[in-house]
Amino acid sequence: MDFKRFALIAVLLLFVAGPTFGQVAVPGKYAKGQPDKVITVYGEDDDIDAAYELIAGYDSYAQMAANDSLEVVLGTDGTATDSVRYQTRGIRSDSLAAMEIGRVSGAEIDTLSTNWMFFESVLIDSGKSAGSDATYIRRLGAGVTSSVIAAGDADDRVCQYFASKGERAFIHSWQAGVTSTTGTVNFQLRLYPDWRAARGTSGYTYFRVLDHVALTATQSESEVRPLDIYLPVGSWLAVYGLGGAANSDGWARMTVHSYGNTSRQ
Repeated sequence: MDFKRFALIAVLLLFVAGPTFGQVAVPGKYAKGQPDKVITVYGEDDDIDAAYELIAGYDSYAQMAANDSLEVVLGTDGTATDSVRYQTRGIRSDSLAAMEIGRVSGAEIDTLSTNWMFFESVLIDSGKSAGSDATYIRRLGAGVTSSVIAAGDADDRVCQYFASKGERAFIHSWQAGVTSTTGTVNFQLRLYPDWRAARGTSGYTYFRVLDHVALTATQSESEVRPLDIYLPVGSWLAVYGLGGAANSDGWARMTVHSYGNTSRQ
């Protein structure tokens, strides 16, 4: 057999055999190109204490403990005179990402129609929440408050992302910063393989630290840190902070590229 014929047969066998060394071909799973959605998530926390905590605007932020409906109210007693239109994002009970728009005014309580598995974020896209009247999102029936948009703010500033069914998501980059601290603030970009960890469910709280930033009072922010890491469906991405002293102030921003999920708004 001459050399050219041998080389041709070897190449054909390589194509037929496919991946080697234990690799598994998953058509399209890691295919890149222009993302269908570029999602920027921003979180801010004015109470980063001496134990790692999720970067969130509301100090008592609480993820839903079970699938349920949510409701929105203005002011702690529901007597606010403002009127706002809001967007709530999260994961439905069928594991798809969803966004629901509603309006709440005065003493009304607005109930969302979606059955939510996880709450992700809420923002105000028109109207205002002014003065002392914050916007609260909570479990149905005046249940546990999940998150709050502070008076005068436009969103609740929670730095988290749930990789939903039907999408191929990648963490593209992230950044962190401090605005007030007497020591070093540590930020961890965490990937929890099972999003039940967001509820603190026993047996699912394992996480992988994808990246870490440590900032002192003289370092106001980190550089934008590029990444290209696949987020498995059903995983939870979140930024946690550890303050050098109680009540350190800081923020984090991450950019996610999402492919193929038309339910992601």
